[in-house]
Amino acid sequence: MKLVLATRADAERVNTLRVDAYKTATGSVLRDFDFLLWNSVDDRACVLCLENSEGKFVASLRCIWVNELAELEDLCDAKIASPPPFPTLYQDKLTTLVDYRLQRLSMIFRIFVMQAAIESDIQSFSFTINETASRVPLLQNLGYQFTPADLSHRQEDNAFNNSVGVLIGSLHHKHFPTALEEAIKSQVYPLEEVQLGASLATDTHEL
Repeated sequence: MKLVLATRADAERVNTLRVDAYKTATGSVLRDFDFLLWNSVDDRACVLCLENSEGKFVASLRCIWVNELAELEDLCDAKIASPPPFPTLYQDKLTTLVDYRLQRLSMIFRIFVMQAAIESDIQSFSFTINETASRVPLLQNLGYQFTPADLSHRQEDNAFNNSVGVLIGSLHHKHFPTALEEAIKSQVYPLEEVQLGASLATDTHEL
């Protein structure tokens, strides 16, 4: 498995992965898939992908540097009563193809991002997650905190609606080292088998 930093040149592969993965997601109702397609936010974000031996993207995570609450609420389309400290690294579009979902590939992304963020100015990680997601207890064990998201402003014809409650997850900077240590312990897929793509294997890479 190879961890790569995707660019607009990879948009078609990223789009295919996101749509295929969201089609089999639970707790969500999709009316169209346009919001999943590569856009201007992806252009300024850090889009991490795991590529299998056949060159196919099988999992992905988008990370966005956010400096203020209004931007964070716009990105997650939710009202946040207890915002994380800023700047926060908002993580969304977490997708894994159904055949790979028992390997905790999402934790590979979290481990890499934590390693890159420990010495940075990032004060927190943030994201949204369905309250019934199986990884919530694991993330709580790593130190993540969760509060209910307010989705009352969403219209019934919203492109992305949830049939279950949504949580705002966050991890404060002071917990990064401990969370990283626990994440490595809990990882299922062997980290030594993950290769870094050329753009990530340099000392100059920053989030």
